[in-house]
Amino acid sequence: MSGTIQELLAKSEEAVLTDYEYRAGVLVITLRMPELDDQIVTIYVRTDILRATVPDNRGVPSRTCHLELTEVDALLIQDEHGIFLPHGDFRSLMNQVKDGYFLAYGRRAPSCRWVLRVVGMWPLLVCLVESLDQVSWSITEAT
Repeated sequence: MSGTIQELLAKSEEAVLTDYEYRAGVLVITLRMPELDDQIVTIYVRTDILRATVPDNRGVPSRTCHLELTEVDALLIQDEHGIFLPHGDFRSLMNQVKDGYFLAYGRRAPSCRWVLRVVGMWPLLVCLVESLDQVSWSITEAT
């Protein structure tokens, strides 16, 4: 499959996170994608910060997930210097922390335009992405 990241996101509804690793500034996410005939999709994300809350249990129910990509501008407010801040009310703050959006707090807008999330029963992986050019993927047949 070639196409846009949005097309990949749309086909990720019942994906299963099979593996991930972070090495030399690149988060490598491996998913089995039923929407793509159970092919294996490996996603490469250049990022300098991430949050991983992946269970040790490798069972399908605990690792069933989907991908989300959101512009940080739509989630957080910025001060006059372009630095992202949490919303003022406590409930919004707690939701942003729970969902992993806190990774952008204190950063300037150009350095983190996007939040990529692998979401199962909770956010399994969350990372900041400066540009969509820093996200690529490959697809291989399942064995």
